[in-house]
Amino acid sequence: MKKSLLTIVWLKYGAIMLFMLAKKISHFGIDVFHLIKTDSGWKIFNLAYDVHKTGCQIPPEILNQLK
Repeated sequence: MKKSLLTIVWLKYGAIMLFMLAKKISHFGIDVFHLIKTDSGWKIFNLAYDVHKTGCQIPPEILNQLK
């Protein structure tokens, strides 16, 4: 079986702003990284993302850590 030379990694993110002690998320979305395996290791060859600015909520488990 031949090993794959390409892969995709994605993750959700939220940009948390602490402004005037008001804890809120300014935007959130998904980042996608496309990687290729070279002789020197994995390298990012493309990055894609989306941004949403409405409906942002901090998950309670993260909000508790900001207290």
